[in-house]
Amino acid sequence: MAIASPLFQNLRGRLGNSIYYQWRGTTYVRLYAYHKRKKTTPKQQECQDIFANCTLFYEYLQDTVKDSWRALSKGSRLMPRNLFMRRNRAVFCPDRKIGDYEKLYISDGGLPQPANWRFSYTGGTTASLSWKFDPDEFCGAPTDRLYVVAIKEEFPLSFPILWGTVTRSEGTATFPLIPFMGKNAHIFAYFAAEDKSDYSLSRHWEFENDLSVDPEPEPKPVVKHNKPLASVSTKTTRGKDSKPHNNARNTPSAAHSQGSAPPRHAPPRSDGNRV
Repeated sequence: MAIASPLFQNLRGRLGNSIYYQWRGTTYVRLYAYHKRKKTTPKQQECQDIFANCTLFYEYLQDTVKDSWRALSKGSRLMPRNLFMRRNRAVFCPDRKIGDYEKLYISDGGLPQPANWRFSYTGGTTASLSWKFDPDEFCGAPTDRLYVVAIKEEFPLSFPILWGTVTRSEGTATFPLIPFMGKNAHIFAYFAAEDKSDYSLSRHWEFENDLSVDPEPEPKPVVKHNKPLASVSTKTTRGKDSKPHNNARNTPSAAHSQGSAPPRHAPPRSDGNRV
């Protein structure tokens, strides 16, 4: 610590490797203290990887999927991403994989799940959901909208399949499947209020489908040429305006006979003005 020069009396804060501050009307300067970061233990590194993977998965969700966590955060001090991480952090692994999809929830809220909720797939490119709706029982509003999301297992990415076009009162829904969603497909379904002010807890189903997974393009046939390659001619071609090449012009004797300039090794001509 040292007293700063009068030229630096008005400086405050960090400048390069120096820290300027004032105490009792006097400006002091000291060196900036560099703190060496401690090495993390394997357990700490594992926790950091899980935290990063959970955050990355939330960032890759569509905004419409995040709406349930936004609606849930309105009555809480936590941010939507923090609510998602508090709910699902335990199911993520350090190697960008999900340990248990059954415990993963992509939506949360106060709406009830329907009774006798079933998923059916018999092959092909479509699947269906069915549930029981009884207006005399408390099972949600008949105008609640159904949302269906598929999760790809390789690097968990979400793909919207059914987006609020079926209501709870219909009791059934049929939706198409995505060909590149993987052989082991993960389907999540949940209901949302008509004004999207509240959501239900999501439900998960896993099944094996017979869809093609990223088919490789067929190789193009190789065309073999049976004809021999044409021999390369060593003769030079002449154009219409080209003159015949005469090698005799390059000789010194030919140059003298045609009245051209003498070769460089010839002696210079004498000048008449010189004695």
